Amino acid sequence: MVYEYADFLNSRLIFTQSEVQKDLFVSDSLFKTNGHLTLSVIKKAEERPGMIVRLYNGHVDDELDDTIMFEKTITKAELVDLKEETIGALEVYSNTIKVPTQKHAKFVTVYVEF
Repeated sequence: MVYEYADFLNSRLIFTQSEVQKDLFVSDSLFKTNGHLTLSVIKKAEERPGMIVRLYNGHVDDELDDTIMFEKTITKAELVDLKEETIGALEVYSNTIKVPTQKHAKFVTVYVEF
């Protein structure tokens, strides 16, 4: 709040905002899903070079699966637990991973390397 009311001048300190060259895409996509499950987490894996994607089934009475379609070429895909330890390998077809069916209030965690 103090910054907002400072009018860029506060006790001889002048806050300036310079123009920043915008060289990143306005929008971009790492992956997309069918939207059956809710995206819960996207993060860098703790001890490996890949990333973690966690999906959640919040639908009350439905058992749902989903498909994750990546924009990058996948070199490795695994089903992992919360400690990011491998449960099993996932098959990849054209940079697409089929996520196993989840019951209500259950989640699935996927490890992916590019």
